[in-house]
Order: sequence, then C-alpha cells, then structure tokens
Amino acid sequence: MKTVYFITGTSSGIGQGLVEELLKNDGNQIFGFSRSSVTFESKNYVHEQIDLSKQENVIDFTFPKVENFDKIVLINNAGLLAPINYIGRQNNQELADLLTVNLITPSILTNIFFNTFSSEEYTKVVLNIGSGAANLPYDGWSAYCSSKSGLHMYTNILKEEIEKENRKNTYAFCILPGIIDTKMQDLIREQSSEDFSNKDKFVELYEENQLVQPSQTAKELLKIIENPTGYETISDLRNL
Repeated sequence: MKTVYFITGTSSGIGQGLVEELLKNDGNQIFGFSRSSVTFESKNYVHEQIDLSKQENVIDFTFPKVENFDKIVLINNAGLLAPINYIGRQNNQELADLLTVNLITPSILTNIFFNTFSSEEYTKVVLNIGSGAANLPYDGWSAYCSSKSGLHMYTNILKEEIEKENRKNTYAFCILPGIIDTKMQDLIREQSSEDFSNKDKFVELYEENQLVQPSQTAKELLKIIENPTGYETISDLRNL
C-alpha cells in the first residue's frame, strides 16, 4: 500500500523540500500544486499548475483520482507575505491575493478533501503550515498575521469537529515551522524599515546563519504525518 500526498506550493521552499524528501520513498505518490511550473524527475510526482490566489480556480477544484492507498494527506503549504505595509498604504490586489492563498484556499481545499475522501478505511491527515506571526502583532504584517491566526483557529475547529463526530483515523494539524530560508525571507530583508519595523531582527538572523533549511523542516513535518497521534494540533517545530 502507499501514501498519497497533495501539497500546495511545491515550486520552492518547504513545499519543494517536502517533495524531494518524499520521493526518496517509492511508496509515496505526490501531487503538487503551484502557480509556477515544476519538474521532478519521478513517476511518483504529478504537477498541476494552478493559481491558488484565484478563488474561481479553487472553488471548482477536484482532487485527482487515486486508489490502492492506506493514508492520504493534504498539506496546505502555499503562502504569501505581501503586502508588507501599514494599513491604508497596502495594495488592495495584493491584500486580496494574500487572504485567498493563506486562508480561503486552505479552507476550501480542506472542505473538498473531506468531501472527496470520506471513508474511514484509510488514514486522513490535513497539515496546515502556520506561523508564529499568528500570535505576534507585527506592524506592516496585518494581513499575514491575521491570515495565519485565522488558519490556526480553522484547524482547531476542524480538530474539534473530528472529535465530536468520532471520525476514525483522521487528524488535523497547524504547524509553526520557525524561520526558514525561503524566498519569503528574501522579501522581508528587501523591505523598508518604515513599512516593517522588525526588519533588522530578520536581517540579523540571516547574517548569523540562524535560518533553517527547508529540507530539514520537511523531515520534521513528515515525522508528524508518520506518527499523527504523538503531536498537538497546534505545534511549533522549534519546541518538538
């Protein structure tokens, strides 16, 4: 039997790291979704190019047909950070795109996931990529912090519903990965301190080589999926 993974945002960062790690095991079938085209030289990876900031793409989304698996996993990894600016000076399209990708899209995909894969004969795991920013009111990050806070609450409610309906072999997580060496960090360091007063903190972490590599983060996330009974719904990888 095999494990099937649906992962958003596989073109770079944590998503790319997850795919590279999963492809080391021939028992994994991975379906990746991102706005950019992606090529992994493996029969076990299938890519769908899709713009997850367009709600019409997500509302009409259907998961690929799969069979002969014992575990199926949805990882809502895709995320946006921009706009980084004070309220009143943000770009409205960037604001709409961020809220869609970070909160609306994961909510809709999770809804479709449970509607599509309702059998209790196999294990189901939804893992959302959260952020410590969900609990920190960073100036300039109103959209990002709010979207991640919403995703944390959404995951908590999902866990509550799983328990109330006594759904067997079903798990939900929102994992805080820490500060990872991704394009998002590049964007942070490019900002003006007037738009984001905590910029220097992130520059210092980068200069001191404190950023975690996506490959290491991927390994830690997969430990949770492999042993879903051993972790809290909201977990910070830095504390595990």
